Amino acid sequence: MLNLPAPDDARRLREFFLEQNYTDAGLRAALAGDYIPYERLVPRLLALTAEPTLFNVLARCFMAGEPVDSSAARAVVPEAILKLLLDAGLLRPAADTLAPQAMLAPFHGLLLATDPVRKVEARQLADPLLSINPTTGWLYLFTLRQPFRSALDLGTGCGIQALAAAAGSEHVVATDVNPRAAEFVAFNARLNGVQNLEYLAGDLFQPVANRRFDLIVSNPPFFITPSSELQFAENPLELDEFARRLVTEGARHLTEGGFLQMICEWVEVRGESWQERLRAWLADTGCDALALKTYSNDPVRYTEVRLPEMVAASERNEAQFRRWLDYFASRRVEAIHDGLIVLRRRSGRNWVRTDEGLTLPSEPFGDAVLELFASQDLLSDPAGDAALLAARFKMSPHARLTRHSSYADGQWQTTPLELWLKQGLVAAAPLALEPAVEQFVRQFDGRRTLDELVAQLAAQVHARPEKVRQECLRVTRKLLERGFLLVT
Repeated sequence: MLNLPAPDDARRLREFFLEQNYTDAGLRAALAGDYIPYERLVPRLLALTAEPTLFNVLARCFMAGEPVDSSAARAVVPEAILKLLLDAGLLRPAADTLAPQAMLAPFHGLLLATDPVRKVEARQLADPLLSINPTTGWLYLFTLRQPFRSALDLGTGCGIQALAAAAGSEHVVATDVNPRAAEFVAFNARLNGVQNLEYLAGDLFQPVANRRFDLIVSNPPFFITPSSELQFAENPLELDEFARRLVTEGARHLTEGGFLQMICEWVEVRGESWQERLRAWLADTGCDALALKTYSNDPVRYTEVRLPEMVAASERNEAQFRRWLDYFASRRVEAIHDGLIVLRRRSGRNWVRTDEGLTLPSEPFGDAVLELFASQDLLSDPAGDAALLAARFKMSPHARLTRHSSYADGQWQTTPLELWLKQGLVAAAPLALEPAVEQFVRQFDGRRTLDELVAQLAAQVHARPEKVRQECLRVTRKLLERGFLLVT
């Protein structure tokens, strides 16, 4: 059990770890690479922290979950800090050692207590709470970072996304069905000095049945498996029904203009494309909807990836593997997809957009999500061409123009100019630009309307404005849809 420290004691603990460079960057530097806590990384961590320095003692204890010799710990950890760690229940005396009772993981300026990775992966806990993992990071980078009056983190676990949202929200609600979440959320809120967070226990939207939010985020238990034993990863509903319910029920808990952002998996069944499946989920929600697919696996590959995460090595066998494949085959599943879904509640005629080929950026991309919504709003505007002509556009900062030359048959051959994106939320194949189109594309500066740019180009090429206008509208729509252009 963790004990809630007094606010001043919590602040001192947090400042102490920060002073020791026990941060994302500090751990990456010390551990020569990624520090995301997995049991398979523990041997490397222990090998690189053998010298009993203060930082190494902290890393071995609170990242690897390794008990430390009491004398060695007392030799480097200040007595006052050691007392705080013991009083908080983060350490417990055991013979001649001090045994860590929780992992402490830094995450984008936060310090988060969770269950030790060794206990989680060894299945020693009935209701484990996970630490930092790839989906945690992806959802954090994906989430909008703007002022919100109210936010909800559904399935909060130890409170990671809720605490991150608290920095830009007046009030945050965190919910979870796991009975152990309350203790960790309260502890982490205190440890990080967060006071605008409310925790409610319960499943899905039951704890907030009559409330609406400006932002809802969720990293739910979305794995698609024939079992439902691991609460943090699996759910008892058939295939991707849990994710569908979260989408449809979540839409009803958004304020006008509010956003829901989630990571999930969904299936593709025989006779139905994955786009058709998601469009059926997203239609008639009263929301504009964006689904970005990141990767796909067939049932065999999916089982190879997920089964080791679900079942201990001693229990994995051919029968287990076959049970999973039979489960998918009996339900006509041909592929399992992963991706990001965004809803925005908006009155009027809503749009649904599905894209694939997303390469997840390594930096926050919430602003890029808003830019994509602004572009799709314009593309879907009932005013059609008139709305486009009245709008102003600028090129994406990730847009690049290149020309290639190659030597053949005794001379250099030059290719047409090519427009491509260094990074983006939608897959955008490079576009070869003819000279007239190149001249047009270079004019997007965010200051003039498209109609003004058309008139200027028509005068330059001595062509009828009507003809130039139609071609410019076609090119603009293509550039806007593929993310080359941004609405200003």
